[in-house]
Amino acid sequence: MKAWINADKYGGDQSKFFSVGGSAGGGLALAVADKCIEKGLGSHIQGIVAMTPVAAHPDSVPGEYKARYTAYTENAKGVPVIDADSMHVFASAVGASPHDVGTYPSLTKHAKDFPPTYITVCGKDPLRDDGVVMEALLRDAGVKTKLTRWEGFPHYFWIFPSIPSGQKFMADLIAGTQWVLSQ
Repeated sequence: MKAWINADKYGGDQSKFFSVGGSAGGGLALAVADKCIEKGLGSHIQGIVAMTPVAAHPDSVPGEYKARYTAYTENAKGVPVIDADSMHVFASAVGASPHDVGTYPSLTKHAKDFPPTYITVCGKDPLRDDGVVMEALLRDAGVKTKLTRWEGFPHYFWIFPSIPSGQKFMADLIAGTQWVLSQ
């Protein structure tokens, strides 16, 4: 049974949805929006929440944003959770071309048509500038965006219960999601 067929029972509209995800799922949330827009279904996506998304590849960052893309170098080694080498292994395992918009949504040709988007990034994360570049690209295209930076924290730090800032991250995530819902 398809879950969305019950949307009307809860005051929802099954023809409209939000795309949400973290890390690879954050990239997927952005890529789903891009694909819907490409297929003429962009009006169905009401907003995006992308936490530390995979959104760019170091070999194909759009030229005007290349100078902002330094996280792979700055977080190449010595950072917790993932580093640049980890990301190279993941990209190799997936086998996607660095020029595949379905894997790296910063290559979109539809930026101006994206819905309101909230992105989070972590300072000690090679993916930091994936989110920074994606937010700048969307903002420059006229999309309503919001970006929250967690300087000094590694990728997905909020899942570790012993890190007190994880609760603050979750509060900010809720506020960011409410911001998307209010647009």
